[in-house]
Amino acid sequence: MGLISNILRITHKLDVATKVVGKNRAAVVLIVHDSEELDTLFVKRKESSSDPWSGQIALPGGRFEAEDASLIDTAIREVIEEVGIDLRVQGRLLGTIDDARPSNVPSMIVTPFVALVRYGVSPKPGPEIDEAFWVPFKKLERIKFETTLNNGRIWSGNAYRYESYVIWGLTGHIIENFLSLLEQ
Repeated sequence: MGLISNILRITHKLDVATKVVGKNRAAVVLIVHDSEELDTLFVKRKESSSDPWSGQIALPGGRFEAEDASLIDTAIREVIEEVGIDLRVQGRLLGTIDDARPSNVPSMIVTPFVALVRYGVSPKPGPEIDEAFWVPFKKLERIKFETTLNNGRIWSGNAYRYESYVIWGLTGHIIENFLSLLEQ
């Protein structure tokens, strides 16, 4: 079974995301290459006191805004803003996986989209992003991780390490969910 058919098998149809909107909604996009290896695109967010995910490794994405007609529009807009990739031209959205809630903003519901871009598409980090980089899933090392949050609380749980980067929290949860779905 090929990469696309495997991803289509595990994702929810996009029509669900066309109906979901609201101020406590957000979308992130797990972007994969159509290459021999399954690579995904991560970003390192800039340090900012106004960003609850300041400096973290994340998937491109962000909050629903009034001009967005749907969460699909949110996903496409945020990917363009954060990494300069227009999924309508350079790739395609394949579906979504189960919604998630960040522990530091539990009132928010985040819909993770899965998108495919052709190999060779290069991200161009936007103003909120320090860097963007492709990571082969097989190079992610599952680890136990503990860190102190901005509010002084301790976060502890499963995470992934790639080189010097640690992918934890909401992004780590989404990656873990995606990988477990692919393994089924």
